[in-house]
Amino acid sequence: MGSLLVYTVYTLFAYYRTNPTLTNINLKFVREMFYPAVTICNMSPYKLSAINASAVMRSHLLHSSRLGVVLPPLDYTNPAYAELNASLSEDWLDKVSFDLDDMFMYCVNERHVTACKNILKAKVTQWGKCFTYNANEKLPKEGRVKGSMTGSATALTFYIDIKQDEYVFNTNMAAGVKIILHDPEEEPDVNNKGFISSPGMSTYVSMKMTKYKYLPAPYKAGGDQYCIDTKSPGFENTLKYQQFYSRTGCQLECRRDFIVNQCGCRAVTDPGKLHLV
Repeated sequence: MGSLLVYTVYTLFAYYRTNPTLTNINLKFVREMFYPAVTICNMSPYKLSAINASAVMRSHLLHSSRLGVVLPPLDYTNPAYAELNASLSEDWLDKVSFDLDDMFMYCVNERHVTACKNILKAKVTQWGKCFTYNANEKLPKEGRVKGSMTGSATALTFYIDIKQDEYVFNTNMAAGVKIILHDPEEEPDVNNKGFISSPGMSTYVSMKMTKYKYLPAPYKAGGDQYCIDTKSPGFENTLKYQQFYSRTGCQLECRRDFIVNQCGCRAVTDPGKLHLV
């Protein structure tokens, strides 16, 4: 009997030391919740009239689009394409992108019409210049936006003109806007997340918040890997160009650093002051 008791205690203690996952679900009603950041990107990264595209530039954009796979490859060593090797200025992307006033006609928040420039912030993403509601730049000063109303009648609403006549060939080959919902402290993952709203349509979006808190060691994240508690007092943000640490932000900087190490230059959508391509 004593041996069985010792064995049982040992087994339970060994199981406890593995830090097993426990699930506890509670239902709680609240009067208000933190609102996500809403990033909106035009499906065309550049404005045709602003880019002043020459025949060479138009050919490059066409071959860089999804149609490029069915076209013969360009010979970029041809002197005719020399203009594509020119360095870009720091403000090039801002000059050739759609401005806020180009796209947004007016905005409504909880039945109040407001100037879009007061609630939207320009944001450079993988797709170029986008616009974010509840951007992280406002967090230290104004705090996070909270929502207290539900339903489409009081929803955050944007009236958008996509300016389809100003579209250029690009990798998306679609018209409309892409909308990404994310945490204000997280960089929007425009390539892999979000949904597309088509022109000429009203798009209603319902959402819910799912919050994950990953525990640090000794709790395993999967296999032999452990998570880092980015909210702990001793955590230091190791990212050079992001105000807050996030997985997407880390991936973007790793990609940038790889390109810099390979060619000593950076993409026009990457942060920093190096030579632009």
